[in-house]
Formats: sequence, structure tokens, C-alpha cells
Amino acid sequence: AYMKSFIQIFSFFAFVLIVNQTSAYPYPYTWQNELSNPSITCMVEDNDGFIWVGTKYGLNRYDGSSYRTFLASSMPDAIKNNYIYDLAADVDGGIWFGSKSGLYYYKDGRFSVENTNTIFNPVTKVVVQDSSHLVTVGMSGIARFDIVREGDFKYPNFIAMGDYRNGRNIDNLSVSSLGDVWYSVESQNVSSIVVLAENLDYLDSLAIGRRRVTTIEADLYGQVWVGTD
Repeated sequence: AYMKSFIQIFSFFAFVLIVNQTSAYPYPYTWQNELSNPSITCMVEDNDGFIWVGTKYGLNRYDGSSYRTFLASSMPDAIKNNYIYDLAADVDGGIWFGSKSGLYYYKDGRFSVENTNTIFNPVTKVVVQDSSHLVTVGMSGIARFDIVREGDFKYPNFIAMGDYRNGRNIDNLSVSSLGDVWYSVESQNVSSIVVLAENLDYLDSLAIGRRRVTTIEADLYGQVWVGTD
């Protein structure tokens, strides 16, 4: 099915600015003095409009006027490590996030954590594949999880490994609208795009050359966009 996807590869320089949309003159907003740590690793907006910010030391949630910080020191039974690598929102208003200590889910003040095996840790990338599955990048490569529902809450259940190469070499991860998994890997200064089927079976790969892949994003129309430096 992945052949139906059209891949766009381009080089770009980009920057992100948070602006006040009610003002005629946008201006940058800074959270540097309010965040748990100024080194931001990831950001996502949930269904309720909260902005979640992962940092190298703590998880933060911003509601438009104030923020809340989640740290291992204040909730040791919920979060085992403060380094947040990636965030992903689901359609039910929950947040999945990867950290040095595993894969977590948060909703309505409650956390779950998947720490079954150290081969997954750290979890550096998290993508919601569909309403029933997650795809992550861990120490040993790409993994697929069932999303197990218990009432309104969810738990991840490991079902498959898709790539047994060292996960540290996997830089980007995306899922197309067809369900295929796309990621980039670098070896001996040569970057490649690898495509896996929905169940993580290998499909194909494409050599990019010596340009480093900086991002892979899938749109709603079956196209996959790849940015390089």
C-alpha cells in the first residue's frame, strides 16, 4: 500500500514562533522562566487545547494563563525519569509520552507506564498509528503496541518489534494515512528512508545521500514529506 504514498523531499530552513493570535502584530512568547527546564525536546496540543511541553527535566502543561509541572520527585509512583523525548496526543484527550524510563499515558490526572523490558528504554519517539495501536522507537529499534482499554483509561501492550537495529540510529518517525511506518536512519554519514508495513514488516528503503534527514511528516492525502539540512 505504501506505493500509493507520494514522497516529497526538500531542504529547508525553518523556525517556530509562538504568537498572540488576537494581536495585529504577532510577538514571541517565552516560557523560559516558567518551564521545569529551558531545553525543550517536544511539544503537542491535546483535544482540550492544553499545550504540553516536554523538556530534558520534566513535563509541563500550559492552559493559556498558567502552567503545571510534572516531575519524578513529586510523583515517584507515576513518573520514573524526568527526561521527556516525545509527546503524542490521542483522539480521546490523553497524552502518550516517551522518556528515559519508558512509555507513559496520561489522562485526567492519572498515569500508566510500560516498563516491561529495558530494551525499549529510552523511548525516544511515539506515534499514534490508529485508535488501537502505537509505534515507538526504543533502544533496540521500532516497536508496535496494542492500546488496551480499561474503562476510560489506556495501557500499552507490546506486540511486535519491527527493526532490530540500534534505535539510537533512528532519527525521525512518522505514520502515513495508509498506516505505513516511515523513519530515517543514518549510517556512515549516509541517510536513508525506511518504509515498514502497518504490522512493521519491511517494505522498502530509499537512500537520501549525505544530507541529514531532519523531519518526516505525513499529510492527510497519502503524501509523506521529508526535510533535510
